[in-house]
Amino acid sequence: MAAFFALFAVCLVAACALACAINYFLQTGPWRALGYGLLAVAIFLIFLASGLWDGASNYDWGPLTPVFAIMLVAGFLSIKFGKRIWLWWKEKHKP
Repeated sequence: MAAFFALFAVCLVAACALACAINYFLQTGPWRALGYGLLAVAIFLIFLASGLWDGASNYDWGPLTPVFAIMLVAGFLSIKFGKRIWLWWKEKHKP
């Protein structure tokens, strides 16, 4: 249980640090930057849980780096277009 809270605390601090950096460099606003930071941490946790990196040597990170980048881009696009599709579906199926 302590490991869960430690991982939660580390992820929360990482998301806040990413949000501060994103807000500083891109000037998106604190809440949107926090959302982007949480998305990046969630993608990293999915990559960690997927087990792709298990048993990887130093030479295997060349093929694994694009996989992580593709996961980040796919997560961003799924949120961006998922919101549009959800709003379209709600508008189409109004009672």
